[in-house]
Amino acid sequence: MQRVGLETILGLQVEGNQLSIAPHIPSMWSEYEIDFLWKETKYQIRIINPDHISYGAVSMTLDGIAIDLGQPILMEDDKNTHAVICRIVKI
Repeated sequence: MQRVGLETILGLQVEGNQLSIAPHIPSMWSEYEIDFLWKETKYQIRIINPDHISYGAVSMTLDGIAIDLGQPILMEDDKNTHAVICRIVKI
């Protein structure tokens, strides 16, 4: 059940070392955070929904560096904590 919620509602999908984020959330949610542990590395993920939409394009940064729109995050098991900030934007 936990995996269904993570993938379907919160939009996290992991394939190998790739993390994709495509949330489908209630429009009333302005933001939420997830602490995601992959192997021995922690990803602190913050989803911001400034326009109060249920889904849209997702712009992301990993440790302050922009990820190309539509591209997954390439995770590394470096035993560090990484900050991921996602903003849901209108398409």
